[in-house]
Amino acid sequence: MDIRGANFATNVLYWKVLKDAARMSSIIGREVESKRWRGEAEKVSKKLKNNFWDDFRGVYVDNLIDGQPSSRASEHGNYLALLFGLADEQQANRMLDELLDDSHKIAELSPNLFHYLGLALIKYDRVSEMLRITRSRFARMYQEKSDTIWEGWSYNGRLTMITSDHKKSGTIDVGESSIEFPNDFMPEDYFLTMDQSMVQGACVGMSYVLSTEILGIKAAQPGFAKIRIEPHIGDLTWARGAFPSAKGTIKVDWRRMEGEFRIKVQVPADCTPFEVVLPVEKGDVEKIVVDGKDLVAEAGKFSWNSGKLVVQINTIQSEITIDIVK
Repeated sequence: MDIRGANFATNVLYWKVLKDAARMSSIIGREVESKRWRGEAEKVSKKLKNNFWDDFRGVYVDNLIDGQPSSRASEHGNYLALLFGLADEQQANRMLDELLDDSHKIAELSPNLFHYLGLALIKYDRVSEMLRITRSRFARMYQEKSDTIWEGWSYNGRLTMITSDHKKSGTIDVGESSIEFPNDFMPEDYFLTMDQSMVQGACVGMSYVLSTEILGIKAAQPGFAKIRIEPHIGDLTWARGAFPSAKGTIKVDWRRMEGEFRIKVQVPADCTPFEVVLPVEKGDVEKIVVDGKDLVAEAGKFSWNSGKLVVQINTIQSEITIDIVK
């Protein structure tokens, strides 16, 4: 990401802070302050859309330099814009087409910001694409037989952009890296540095995404006073894990088999009742069995919302089996 001048990603985060400040002020009854922050957020939103959007490419560019938009774009600001809702529907569709086209080179998010990509793609129901990119990038660590998460994607060091302040003429040695440089960048725009951690706690954000989106463990109310389990399946056939909530450990184990989807859930004692939301279509469901009871036959507690099955659970440990029409 090019951070010269007025940086898009930084200002998207600033816009999100203003929106959050407005919301929090409203919650505690400070409407005057809330109105002020909302007004500031609207101003920033308009400036971001007017100054950084590249309508030809269908992405937001990285920065403004002396009032002029850069030709460089990165995943950083674009995935933030998607996740936080800065991009409108038409922009979002174009951005996703560009970001997910492997033939279009665009600067990658580093591991410590990668969870923004994960959350944004899940928001737009691109779960399989998110899993594909996750496998591809973190495979670099797996292939080196590393048992830690790195600060950068390369075992040999980070490729860092050289700015005009300290650029040197001639070709820069980039070591053994075979990276394809994005957009119009050339190898001489980069240098190889080793100032990265190979055990980086800030880069484990995807563990949160896997827990809350793939296992689907979420707080339906602050402090996990109420729980919702809503897994996103993608191209996976199973997922299993535990999440340390404020109320205690929550465990989920789901599996998808031919003609059947099965999920086991265990929650702390004071977290019932809770909802389980499952990505199955109404017309595809033949039978819903919860702890041995056929909910369809017994008119049990389930409903349909936005094409998803919602089951109400009243016990701390439960198993749901859904027979899918073949």
